[in-house]
Amino acid sequence: MQPHDSIPYNPDIANVFFRAGYIETWGQGIQKICDECIALGAELPRYEIIRSKPDITLDQLSAEVGIARRTLVRYMSALKEAGRIERVGGKRYGHWEIRDDMK
Repeated sequence: MQPHDSIPYNPDIANVFFRAGYIETWGQGIQKICDECIALGAELPRYEIIRSKPDITLDQLSAEVGIARRTLVRYMSALKEAGRIERVGGKRYGHWEIRDDMK
């Protein structure tokens, strides 16, 4: 939720939201979706990249989501401290586990 280069994960879906008026400019869509979820009392969206690729490295994840590695490390550290994710195994051959019981 900070300024960043906007690279849609799925350009086709991004174009649908843009043309429907849910996104005014590139890079604002996720924030607007989160704001609307909060206004409706709904859960915030979940991002499933780590779930579908548990062995992804921080460098690969940084490239895939389009944020700086240093920023990603800060976010991942906060998630680890909160008990939401855990790295199992070493840096080279380990994998990420998401705590589903944390809601």
